[in-house]
Amino acid sequence: MALWINAFSQRDAQTWSSPGDYQNALDKALVYAALEGDVNLSELLISKGANIEAKTHNNRSVLLSTTLIEHTAVAEMLVEAGAKISVQWEPDKWNWTPVHAAHYSDRLLRCMLDRGCDPAAVTVQGLTPLDLARAVHGANAKVVEMLLEAGADPCQTPNRSPYLRVCVQLNQFEILQNLVLYGLQIGETSSTEGQALYRCSYLTDLPIVQYLVRRGGSVNAVENNAKTPLTAALASGNTQVVEFLISKGADVKVRIGVRATPLQTTACLFSTPAIVKLLVTKSADPTVVAASKETPF
Repeated sequence: MALWINAFSQRDAQTWSSPGDYQNALDKALVYAALEGDVNLSELLISKGANIEAKTHNNRSVLLSTTLIEHTAVAEMLVEAGAKISVQWEPDKWNWTPVHAAHYSDRLLRCMLDRGCDPAAVTVQGLTPLDLARAVHGANAKVVEMLLEAGADPCQTPNRSPYLRVCVQLNQFEILQNLVLYGLQIGETSSTEGQALYRCSYLTDLPIVQYLVRRGGSVNAVENNAKTPLTAALASGNTQVVEFLISKGADVKVRIGVRATPLQTTACLFSTPAIVKLLVTKSADPTVVAASKETPF
């Protein structure tokens, strides 16, 4: 670092063999300093005339590169200094812009949104910033909220990612509520979002299931003749959710798949004796024979 500082804080352009060499060295130094996370040196180099749009060895802008490697302070400085936030990286292959990489930091994203970045920009793979904020980097609820407020439409994502299902599976209640507020329909059985209840897992807390049911989620919908919300909860051993679904009318005798009933498909394989007993007391038939010739025993 000291060598770069000495080279550009103590020498003027006139001391270099040519202006082109000086500019090239400045740009390379900026890339180096930015990727090292050195805000002060990056600012110094920009003040000396370094090209803020300088490219790294893999042809990324300095802003995109520092955002990707989470040098947030440097990235914020670059945005505030005027770095382009809409520059695309390899449009034919990736088509990422800096906002796609900012999904981990609500502060950096706010900085980009305030300067006009597109909250619905689409990559070649069909990913939007909302996809990345929800799925890739720890499900940052604040980032999701900011993108929605800025105009990202969860109903118009090109790849129709099953947002609500993932929220249920990972117990992301705050994100789920925001997605519903901005238009995703819980009870729409024809869509990938329709039965988020299919994704009940051991992580899923009861309030998120209660919320879905209150807003139209069906406790008896069958997915691909193989799964219901009840069997999903049984398979994950989520006793609270099992009891709630049954209290709301979940069919304990529904025939699905080759193993026939919830008692056969999941309860006897994954659940506790108490849950098996609960199903039987709710009229599940312990003697039923499935198409596979199996019984619960």
